[in-house]
Amino acid sequence: MPKKIFLFIMGLILLMSVPASAADNAHINYNNEWVYTLNHEIKVSNNGKLTAFDITVSVPLMDETTPDYINLQIEQLSPWPSKIKVDKNGHREAVYYIDSLAAGQSVTIIQKHALSTYSISYNIDTSAINILQPSETLSKYLEPETGIESDNKQIISFAKQAVGSETNPYLMAKKLFSAVNLHMTYANDENANKGALNALLSGRGVCEDYSELLVACLRTQGIPARLLSGYLYIPSEHLNNDYIDDQGRVMLNTLRHTWVEFYIKDIGWIVCDPTFTYSFTVGDQTNRYIDWDYFANVSSERRYIFYRQGQESPDTISYSSYGSDLAIDFTASLSFGSDAVPFNDIEGHWAESSIMYLYNLPNLTINGVGDGLFGVDNKLTRAQLVAMLSRIKGVDSSFSSTFTDVSTNHWAYDAIGVAQAAGWVKGYPDGSFRPDNPVTRAELAQILVNYFQLSKGINKYNFTDISDNYWATNVIDILASQGICQGYPDRSYRPNSNVTRGEFAAMLARLLQ
Repeated sequence: MPKKIFLFIMGLILLMSVPASAADNAHINYNNEWVYTLNHEIKVSNNGKLTAFDITVSVPLMDETTPDYINLQIEQLSPWPSKIKVDKNGHREAVYYIDSLAAGQSVTIIQKHALSTYSISYNIDTSAINILQPSETLSKYLEPETGIESDNKQIISFAKQAVGSETNPYLMAKKLFSAVNLHMTYANDENANKGALNALLSGRGVCEDYSELLVACLRTQGIPARLLSGYLYIPSEHLNNDYIDDQGRVMLNTLRHTWVEFYIKDIGWIVCDPTFTYSFTVGDQTNRYIDWDYFANVSSERRYIFYRQGQESPDTISYSSYGSDLAIDFTASLSFGSDAVPFNDIEGHWAESSIMYLYNLPNLTINGVGDGLFGVDNKLTRAQLVAMLSRIKGVDSSFSSTFTDVSTNHWAYDAIGVAQAAGWVKGYPDGSFRPDNPVTRAELAQILVNYFQLSKGINKYNFTDISDNYWATNVIDILASQGICQGYPDRSYRPNSNVTRGEFAAMLARLLQ
């Protein structure tokens, strides 16, 4: 992708909002939120003649810490991995164990990442930037590493010549960006993916080589710098039949990209991409110019789909097995809008929209039951109910529970203490709370009415199985009159039936809406 092409945006709805990090960095201007889903599909096939046993497949996951111009909204892993490993650099890896795979069989691992992406620019007063004094947390971004030979004398000399007498780190970065950009020629040949030193000596390479050379040069001058890997999506170039599959997704396997961020004190990480150059040919002469649109800027014409810090590609998949050889096929695609759910058991469920409403509330944390499941049809326990409601108001651990069966090491101890102090749970006559007991529909009605301080609405609903002298008649009537719960088609309420987690999510969503 060596040449700049003037682009226009096609067929996209721009959602005008900014990420949560916007309030933390006044130096960044956020514009044009585009929501996509990054899809990775890993097909594991046994093409041999024998059954494969004890299969282990390790697949990279997106870094949890993303750049300012990317927000990871939802990550959906299907099936849920056997375990997730995190290395010392914060890189995550999903590990899948498969007992056996017969000859000719295959399994597909699907990873979906719903992303908000932004175009950004920076408010930078260069006169206010001082020489950087790196902190310990940034020191690793000054060290040499494989492919980034920042201790090499030739790279040091090249960088020194480029910056000259400049001491302002931002302006130094700008000069190095220019020097690398003009030094290199884009060529996917034997010099591709050979690292910073080879890029300097040959003057040739691909995006990774451009970026590694720039990072190495920045580090020689005491400016923390890092590589970022993922994909570069340019709508006006990639919305055609060469890239779109039969499902309307943009195929990303050929759009992998590497770019750079450097760090300036009091501003933070600043994005730049040294690969692109203006080229004009007049007669037999081609003139090249720096494309400053790629320095400290992500314009509205393109989107960087980040996946990981460093050089590792998303398709760097390792596997092992006994008995037969396996084949791994990796497909990356981009679909428009959010096409991921946080729990694998809610897609198509009648409570899906309620669960997603709660999940997307900014001040409410919705937890599943583990292994990527919400437990939508599981019985809701009294502890789970109280924990969820406590999160809405905030848990104050200064309240202690006095229930006889809730120990201080119970996972919901603080939440139960808040609920008891507030008076919206009262426990049983024997002084117990019974945190692991399922919640009945009558108990839920009582707790919700207490919690939300509900009064009777204008609607009327007479349940066939609720008598006038039943202990929860009043609170059930209140819920029904508010439209929160209207019972079953046979006009029963079934007060002693257990509440599922999906049913509770639906009621809570109605109340919060």
